[in-house]
Amino acid sequence: MTNNFPTMDKDIFKDLTEILGDEIYDLLNEFLQDTPPQFALLSEAISASAFKDIFTLAHSQTSASGNLGLTKFQYLSQSICIKAKDENIQACTELYNALLENFKECEILLTQIIDQHSLL
Repeated sequence: MTNNFPTMDKDIFKDLTEILGDEIYDLLNEFLQDTPPQFALLSEAISASAFKDIFTLAHSQTSASGNLGLTKFQYLSQSICIKAKDENIQACTELYNALLENFKECEILLTQIIDQHSLL
């Protein structure tokens, strides 16, 4: 289902880097710091079947990840939004678990990008 999406769209990231310069690394750090607390809130919303909250939290993640070119994360977040609108808690739960796994990939990738930059 999500294997067609790379973890990161390098063209989007390259364009963003050209526009923002070194500020991109602040955004990457912010994403890495802000996402785990958002996962906690999303998990609580899913546990409570609070579909409006699920939608709002997942939509926020869709925007944040899309801005960084994190295409798979964006797709999964957007899919959670759709399933929240359908009030399909099982699908929300499955997608949430996939999103957690993908975040681990994102963490590794973004940390490598930040570390490479700090060596320059």
